[in-house]
Amino acid sequence: MSASSSRSLLFGNASGGGVAASVAGAASAEATESANDAAINHLASSTTSIKHVALTIEQSVTSQNATLSSLDKRFNAAQASIVDTTHRLRRAIRSKPLPIFLSALSLALALAFLRAFFSSR
Repeated sequence: MSASSSRSLLFGNASGGGVAASVAGAASAEATESANDAAINHLASSTTSIKHVALTIEQSVTSQNATLSSLDKRFNAAQASIVDTTHRLRRAIRSKPLPIFLSALSLALALAFLRAFFSSR
């Protein structure tokens, strides 16, 4: 459509159909504006929904990060405890002759077995 025909539809001159063309153009503009309003409302609703989902994801990620941080601290503490126990066990083995250590361990296991055996009766 040329610029002169658009102009004639808008302003209704003789070559564009006059008042009838002007009314049809206004109705078309009204329909277009109504469609635009509906699209804007739909976009606003979609944007609100997406924002809600993004906030929910953020809260979930924050909570999971806190849980992971807590687990990391606990695992580090457990690792440190295991390392410390290993060092102490190595020192105990090195400080005492091996046969005495094994004898003491055997005696402790035997006593534990006897205690468990008699306590179950």
